[in-house]
Amino acid sequence: MLTLHASRTGTLPYLATAYPLEGVVPRGQVLESPDDATLRSSVLSTWPDGSAQVVVLAGETAVSSGSATSIRLRSGSAQGTPLTVAAIAARLNGISVDFGGGTQTLTNFATGHDFIWWANPAVICARYRLSCGRGGMEAVIDVHAFSSGRVFVEVVIENGRVNAVAATVAAPATQTYSNATVTVNGTTIATVSSPATGMPIPNARKTGAYAGGHEPFRAWYCSTWVGGDPGIEVTHDAASLQAHPWFFKPAESSSQLMQQKYGQTHDAYVPWATCRLRMPGMGAGGDDEQIALLTEEQSDYIITGDKYARRAVLATGAACHTANFNWRHTNGRLPTRAQMTGKNTNSNNAKWPANEISPAWDPKGSHVPFVGVVPFLCRPSPCFIEIAQKEFCWHATNFGSLDAATHPYDEVRSRGWRLRNYAGAIFLTPDSDYDGTGRKASLRAALAANIAVHNVFLDKPWNTLKLFYALSDGSTPDSYSAPGDDTAWFMHHFIVMSWTAIERVKVLRGGDQTAWTAICDKVADLPIRYVNQSTQGEWRAILYVQYMGERVLGTTMTDMGVGDFGERNRRVYGTSVPAATGPWLMDVSSSRLADWASMTQITKTPIWPNSYNYDAIFWAAFCAAVERGGNAADMAWNKVVNGITNLSTWKAGFRTYPRFNRWPRNK
Repeated sequence: MLTLHASRTGTLPYLATAYPLEGVVPRGQVLESPDDATLRSSVLSTWPDGSAQVVVLAGETAVSSGSATSIRLRSGSAQGTPLTVAAIAARLNGISVDFGGGTQTLTNFATGHDFIWWANPAVICARYRLSCGRGGMEAVIDVHAFSSGRVFVEVVIENGRVNAVAATVAAPATQTYSNATVTVNGTTIATVSSPATGMPIPNARKTGAYAGGHEPFRAWYCSTWVGGDPGIEVTHDAASLQAHPWFFKPAESSSQLMQQKYGQTHDAYVPWATCRLRMPGMGAGGDDEQIALLTEEQSDYIITGDKYARRAVLATGAACHTANFNWRHTNGRLPTRAQMTGKNTNSNNAKWPANEISPAWDPKGSHVPFVGVVPFLCRPSPCFIEIAQKEFCWHATNFGSLDAATHPYDEVRSRGWRLRNYAGAIFLTPDSDYDGTGRKASLRAALAANIAVHNVFLDKPWNTLKLFYALSDGSTPDSYSAPGDDTAWFMHHFIVMSWTAIERVKVLRGGDQTAWTAICDKVADLPIRYVNQSTQGEWRAILYVQYMGERVLGTTMTDMGVGDFGERNRRVYGTSVPAATGPWLMDVSSSRLADWASMTQITKTPIWPNSYNYDAIFWAAFCAAVERGGNAADMAWNKVVNGITNLSTWKAGFRTYPRFNRWPRNK
């Protein structure tokens, strides 16, 4: 169900997105509404059975200012003649930009579009482009025209046009301008200057400054309504959000006032803002509201369906344009997988240019957020589809990691975040070959290519625990006193959360999806085995590291001779294991401890900010694994919920800590 929150009174148009569950909107059908006979929809992406997976819809209904109007959705066969670009041409007579190099104007809306994103009898969305007359800068324009005559125009000003097919890709020059304007139908909708050297990042949660100018690969966003802003915000009911496999069922309801939490300065987007993004410093350690399967504001929206959380999702989504990953090939399309193959932002020969001056996207992939999927749900803007695709481009050229999942310096958590973002790009990319690049199939191939290289690592004969090491198998082992090479245990929990979500949204097809399920079985079983293989209360200890095997410097890794978590941990930490019941135990110092007695009893609730919420991260991964089902999962679940003696008071902390606020849907 949708809720329309109106700030005006009248019969007004609205735009929304829905992510139906598999089979709910069968192949050949669309979404309609018993509450709005004008509602029409377009299916962008489908589940493997052909049912609708991503749907854009629009309608026009009577609303009252300050009131909420419910719009129920159902599967149906509502038909009619889709709008054409003539609906755009009838209302737009010109879009102009002036960046000091002369006014550039677009007037041909009838045939001057690049392609059509979607069209139905209620709305059409088409892509246009306009050079800014300044080097690699251009205006990327998406126009939504409604059957009622209103038009919503979105403009992204990029400095990222490159020749992606060249052997060595050259970055566009930094551009400097003052009071540049974007004008629609003769009305200026934005006046923006490039950042001055040392200018603070505006509307930012974290402090930082610009190097100066509109640097390569950065962009900014603006929008306007022609015919008057209808003033309608659309939210989803929390139950339907929590049922979707990308998202989660919470263990606790929120106790926070969303209007207060998301009424901060950095919850409003302006050009050059970073809003809630962790820029600069995205790759830094410690807990942060942008680190998890979903970010803080996204998690709050899933838990509450609140309009204020939605506003923060949209603002932070738009702020992704500020980051340094806005690349575009000279033909106006984002770079394809084929064009990026062999390119590397970190290579000495600079085959693909990077600009790591703050505010930069995470240079290591350690803490990249999930962008695109939740913002697009909150408002169907094509820029959010392309943000997800741009992030794929960034991952694909970061350390040359397109298909090489175990490349050197790839942190364990990066394997979770990167592949989650691959899947997000697949999920949002329309099934139609809208840009003539075969993009969706190539994105699927990039994700599927990671299965084999991950399996090679998981199936090493010494890797009996089925863990990932932070570096490649041939790298130098850590030199801590405890036996064996170590791997950060909490990072594997991120993988469990991410990979199980990828499996459930079924973005792969056929044998690739089957193979993904098989590798997901291996990694998702980690927290289940950790609990069930403990003889007493070893499972209550949330360790900073797990030890994978044994070797002397420069030799091949060998098995420690103990094949399960219980034996392994008793060998490393001693045989005086904790009792079977009690609170969580944790290594709060992030060191490699030598005995159980050094661990701290976690009696506090998991409230952010705190750099050591490993108990909450384990809990979220454990819930994701239990949700996959099976007798072993049931046994582990009963062991945990009956063994953590302060579970009810401990999990109450999730009322203000949404990112790991999980409960298995089958419990």
